[in-house]
Amino acid sequence: MQPDVQFEKAIRLIGEDNLKAAEAVCREVLLSDSEDINMLALLGAILLKGDRLDEAEPILLDVVEAAPNFAKPHQDLAVLYVNRGDYPAAANYFRRATEIDPGLSSAFSGLSHVLYKLGDDRAASESMDKYLELSPDNTLARVIALHQKGDLKNARIECGRLLAQEPENLGAMRRLAMISAEEGHSGEAERMLHRLNKLAPESMMTLMDLANLYLEQHNYVTAIEWLNRALEKSPKDSDIHLMLAQSQSIVGNAAAALESYSTCLAINPYDTRAMLGRGNALRALGRGVDAISVYQQCLHEEDIFADACWSLASMRTYNFSDDELNTMIEYRKREDNTNHIVAHLDFAIGKALDDRGEYGLAWEHYISGNACQRSEIRYDGVDFESNIDTLINVYHQGFFHRGSSTMSTDVIPIFIVGMPRSGSTLLEQILASHPQVEATAELPYLRQIAAPLNTIQATGGSLPVVDLGNEALLELGHKYLKATQAHRPETKPYFIDKLPSNFPYVGFIQLVLPGAVIIDARRQPLDTCVANFRQLFAQGKEFSYDLVELSEMYLQYVRMMNHWDTVLPGKVLTMNYEEVIADPEGQIRCIVEHCGLAWDDACLDFELTERTFSTASSEQVQQPIYTSSIGYWRHYEENLAELIENLESLNEYVGQKP
Repeated sequence: MQPDVQFEKAIRLIGEDNLKAAEAVCREVLLSDSEDINMLALLGAILLKGDRLDEAEPILLDVVEAAPNFAKPHQDLAVLYVNRGDYPAAANYFRRATEIDPGLSSAFSGLSHVLYKLGDDRAASESMDKYLELSPDNTLARVIALHQKGDLKNARIECGRLLAQEPENLGAMRRLAMISAEEGHSGEAERMLHRLNKLAPESMMTLMDLANLYLEQHNYVTAIEWLNRALEKSPKDSDIHLMLAQSQSIVGNAAAALESYSTCLAINPYDTRAMLGRGNALRALGRGVDAISVYQQCLHEEDIFADACWSLASMRTYNFSDDELNTMIEYRKREDNTNHIVAHLDFAIGKALDDRGEYGLAWEHYISGNACQRSEIRYDGVDFESNIDTLINVYHQGFFHRGSSTMSTDVIPIFIVGMPRSGSTLLEQILASHPQVEATAELPYLRQIAAPLNTIQATGGSLPVVDLGNEALLELGHKYLKATQAHRPETKPYFIDKLPSNFPYVGFIQLVLPGAVIIDARRQPLDTCVANFRQLFAQGKEFSYDLVELSEMYLQYVRMMNHWDTVLPGKVLTMNYEEVIADPEGQIRCIVEHCGLAWDDACLDFELTERTFSTASSEQVQQPIYTSSIGYWRHYEENLAELIENLESLNEYVGQKP
């Protein structure tokens, strides 16, 4: 029988799932012609299909060496390495297959899958687009082309036409979901992806699309559910474990985050993102010594060296050795450093020099680090001041007649507002020591709900909150409480939301959560601003990287809080950091009384309370009261002339004149 006839026979047998007979046909031909490349390649494919990877590998390697321009064996080798979990090797062979045969759509599909696992989402998406483009559906190819050009309007129109003809075209459905998400129609994107999941429940891509969509919406609880579903199908995917760990950290579940980071590292010991994340989780759990050990190990990983330095510096209680300081200084001199690296190193070096009393040199690095960070962000203090003007005009005393004076809830939130680095974490630790109070984190939900309703719209010129009735307002309060549930596993009657930047929304809180408790954490202005300037924040706090903008923000903050004291007298308790340090018991009793709580002596021993932390002050509040941070700004007084001048109107605060 001729070889081509035998080849067709083997193909037919494979189609009938009779791999044993197909293998026999291949081996019979190879007995007479051991160099028949087509038969060798087919035998390798058969062994691969039968999950006999060790037997298939040497055969396929021989084929690609003998016939380097034969695309299919390259693709088969890629599949083999996918089955082994060797994704870098798989990516190389898939990529080579697409180079040999640019029309091999299945190779682009496989390459997309592997690149996603390797964390290269952009390249993975491009490969998937190429796969869809090679499909016989020309309409989908046009949609992809329009989408890639940024023509979302026409891409949506073409997608709609295609789905009208083929309601279950998976490629078109996914593309429409992507377009909807980019247009801000998250609800439509969500519905489309759920439909996709129903039609193709085995699709990992859809599971991850849903997880990413919920992450973009800051709906971390639901995102975690979809990430767990993805892990059920792909339990050895280290990237999913990493995403899960990061999401668990955000919701304050540090123990679960630590477990996920550890699992990620067990699968991929070289994932530096997970190494650093593991240190963060240990720190959040109050295991500072273990966190330091992990961060020090990260110092040996070049791609996260600067991040590890900053992580150690941000602990505030950590002291860099002379060798570590010198290493950071030398690393800082590299010409190829990015702004990210320079900023992180400058803040770490500044902290190390500060600890040594070398305040002049430390300040130079703080100036440099802040300048680098400021160049990477967008912030407009004039816009912020204008918004404060609007809030003061709208939230006048008579405005609050519209809100309900009571609200039936099972839990009472305690909002701690103010400027960052003003003692809010200390107040949180004190309150979290009370058996009826649960600490959470700096939660984003109040701001997410309040900001759109307290910003002037393009049309109309008024705040949307003005048009809301009592029922709608209270519904927003319930929406907030529902969003916070994932952060309140202990379901205590009180919980703390410690996001300082909620201070513009005190009036909104009164409308939607009339029973909420609000505390203003305040600290001497110069100490506050200098502490902010010495701290590189993980996110937000865009105003903190320029001394002028810092002083302007402080002035607007005081102006806003003075307004709330006028229109809502007694609603907000202002706690001065210096007074808490000077008279702990008296001030703590005042805090507890303001919250409507019965006294508990545990509040006095707050440093003994074990809980999860999420801020730069975590190590400091696990120590007894200390006074060394009061008046710390004086170490840098010679550099603060403009700051002192800008804050001159506040000089009488707590009797401390600069």
